[in-house]
Amino acid sequence: MVDRFKPDYTKIDAEIDKVNLQFNSVTIRRRGQKLSMRAVCPNKLDEPIGSKRRDISVRAHANSNGLAIAKAKAQKLESDLALERFSWADWEPCAPGKAKSKTAADWGKEFGRYKSRSIRASSFRKDYKTDLNRLPEEPLTVKLLQNLILEHSPQLPGTP
Repeated sequence: MVDRFKPDYTKIDAEIDKVNLQFNSVTIRRRGQKLSMRAVCPNKLDEPIGSKRRDISVRAHANSNGLAIAKAKAQKLESDLALERFSWADWEPCAPGKAKSKTAADWGKEFGRYKSRSIRASSFRKDYKTDLNRLPEEPLTVKLLQNLILEHSPQLPGTP
């Protein structure tokens, strides 16, 4: 017996299967009435180093228009992963009225407020303040952190 109130997704599921043949590392999936993409993505900043298989919301309904949106986003995701330019700031939804992501400078200011309360003011000025003020107004990424560390680390004798 067919439930007349429950939509029939067999047609859209077949279309999703056909579209998925075009991708190597990304899969479009239907989750209830919405679409998502599944791929192995780099971990977020607060997680250990490595990669995990993740679901990323397309934020579109499971219909023909939503599938067109999902296909375009899947192409971008596959491209970002292949060219190693993937950034969670591009893919995570943000709450209404909130900034898309904090910049390195924002994180530095927040850390500075926290750290300045736990040490002497002179130690904070000498050991932290200058470096924290150098942080750029860019999203905080692993690549940015690596570059900043390499730029501001003293050269060891015998290293290039």
